[in-house]
Amino acid sequence: MIVCTLKEVMNQRNVKVSDIVRDTKVTRPTITALYNNRSKGIQFETMEKLCNYLNVNPNQLFTVSDLEVDYSLINDLEERIGTLKKVVALKMDNGINTHTVFFDLTILATNSEDKEIIVEADHIPYDEIGFLEFIFSVNENTDKEALEYLNSLRGSIKNHILGTLNDGIGNSIISKYEIDNILAAVRTDI
Repeated sequence: MIVCTLKEVMNQRNVKVSDIVRDTKVTRPTITALYNNRSKGIQFETMEKLCNYLNVNPNQLFTVSDLEVDYSLINDLEERIGTLKKVVALKMDNGINTHTVFFDLTILATNSEDKEIIVEADHIPYDEIGFLEFIFSVNENTDKEALEYLNSLRGSIKNHILGTLNDGIGNSIISKYEIDNILAAVRTDI
């Protein structure tokens, strides 16, 4: 996978997203997507502007990783009013070793008046939901070596993996429970 390292380069140079947007005239959504490593691609003109502005080469803005990542929902942990808990397995294979980190995923649901609503494993009453929050925290059964491996990854690669996990699981939950037009937030506690 190709990973954008813009966030690391900006941090090293003490540059803000707003600085780049103002000085290069590249749009905020484009810079933010690159910064958060969620971009699907980049125009050569944009890359050239960023390289010139930050005084770097393209290979300093992007890195290639052989790491393969997969994730899956394991099971339901607990159900109660306003909360649904699941276990998510994040499998990372670097071609030599495979590491699996388990996360507890807590889904909090509230209605438009900020009151918790009933969430069940087979149905989330999407017509009542105003806001969903997905909270990922490391499961106590995670192997220490696997967690150390995840934490040892270069910042941009780790952010890419966690962003993919957040987007993928969030989207699969929203799709599974047929949720439309709902505000959702994701938080990863590592």
